[in-house]
Amino acid sequence: MTAASTPSAAFDHTKYRPVTPVALTDRQWPSRTVTQAPLWASVDLRDGNQALLEPMTVEQKKLMWKLLVKIGLKEIEVGFPSASQLDFDFVRWLIEEDQVPEGVSIQVLVQAREHLIARTFESLVGARDAVVHVYNSTSTVQRERVFEMDRDGIKAIAVEGAQLVKDYAERYPDTNWVFQYSPESFTSTEMDYAVEVCEAKNKRKGHDFIFRINVDPSKVEKNATVKFILDAPSAADRVSWYKAFDVAGASIDAHSKAAIEAEKKKLEVDE
Repeated sequence: MTAASTPSAAFDHTKYRPVTPVALTDRQWPSRTVTQAPLWASVDLRDGNQALLEPMTVEQKKLMWKLLVKIGLKEIEVGFPSASQLDFDFVRWLIEEDQVPEGVSIQVLVQAREHLIARTFESLVGARDAVVHVYNSTSTVQRERVFEMDRDGIKAIAVEGAQLVKDYAERYPDTNWVFQYSPESFTSTEMDYAVEVCEAKNKRKGHDFIFRINVDPSKVEKNATVKFILDAPSAADRVSWYKAFDVAGASIDAHSKAAIEAEKKKLEVDE
């Protein structure tokens, strides 16, 4: 075996970079413990644009829905109705067949684009309690490579999306609405810019969005040649730093299997 063909020769460590540390002078999370139950929201039914190859059928979603309700969850993300006819039909079944118990909120996802927002609200006509989660991409790579926009351009998409969500919601005053926003790829967005975008959304009168931060400590973010791994302490620091600005309440998504397994062990949850 030649030197060029050995694994050590093929591996290029220079494409990895360390995580930039967060400047926190009053770090408190290491000594804190959870003293009250968090608000649990299920995302098990989310297919939409994320499982186009082999999504759940409406019948499969119905079975999963009944199980989640039986478990006792009070906020259930039911899909991406603007991206999938299956998801749209499932949301309509929930509402038209009165499948949502009192005290349970259904949640849907939508990108900050008007035709998708319009379709989303069409799916929710007649809902009693609904959470609309709107998002747009904010990371450096997505700004530069996908949208070819600067910071102000991406921020304008976020603000316009928030306004559209509020405008469409006003057409359906009988529904109890909750609005959420997330800067997609929060963990690879400059921290000051993530706060800037979120603050811009709520500066308009009547905007009361809850901000949901997507944090996955085991996720490897990629752009063509540069990669970094976000370690768990850095993720905790980012959330602490972000919430210090008090832009709004924040919730955290942990999508990784490792994070889920860790939580299950902590809570002693069986399969």
